[in-house]
Amino acid sequence: MPDDATLREALVDQLAYLIDEIEMLRGRIGRVPASILEARPLPGDLSAKELLGLIATRDAEVRLPLVRRMMDEAAPSVAPSDDRALVEGAGWNDRPIEAILTQLQAARRALVEAVQALPAASWTRTVRFGEASRSVYELLHAAIQQDADDLRTLGYRLYESNLSGRPQGLPK
Repeated sequence: MPDDATLREALVDQLAYLIDEIEMLRGRIGRVPASILEARPLPGDLSAKELLGLIATRDAEVRLPLVRRMMDEAAPSVAPSDDRALVEGAGWNDRPIEAILTQLQAARRALVEAVQALPAASWTRTVRFGEASRSVYELLHAAIQQDADDLRTLGYRLYESNLSGRPQGLPK
């Protein structure tokens, strides 16, 4: 089991990795037609733009304020955020993909900087979500898992869009 300092560093590095991931995506996403970036494969699904916007919104409007509350309040209690409510009315599909990527990187940088500035002892502070309680460690680990799930969904969606122009998909 890694020591606490190693775990904190790994969590911060993993959070920051999204910034680099978006930079790599930036060089390729311009080739994807807007119709694919704005499409919802099934009713209730988010478009690719909305999915990226959701991550930015979670970082800027949920995670960062929550970390700050965890530092300012003895035992904050919050309701879990509603992803649909975070996306609804934000107009992500009306924005250029470059603007969304820029906003996402800025939101993640702000979160990473805030977390890096936390004293080691603060990482054990907790927040209550109903009956459940999460420390900063657990909150950030959950954020990383959520990122992985969202980016996997985005990757599958782009793969299934068959952007290669080939009559059939690539061999598996």
